[in-house]
Amino acid sequence: MQVENVDSDEFSDKLHELSEALSHHLDEEERDVLNPARTDVSDEARTKLGEAFAAERNRLIDSGCGDITNVRKLVES
Repeated sequence: MQVENVDSDEFSDKLHELSEALSHHLDEEERDVLNPARTDVSDEARTKLGEAFAAERNRLIDSGCGDITNVRKLVES
């Protein structure tokens, strides 16, 4: 759903919903993935994973993944 008026209560409500969803997701990732990886995955493996992540993230950014048209498609699906 797209909200046109950024001064509206609807926008504030949707922004709050998004913030809550992101916080929940980030908390789960930290607790369930990242914390165990600090102790259960070797330094070498973490370095390789970090390099691969950074390369893919940069590729996606360079391809325009954050373009508003792409973001709207993701939200609609």
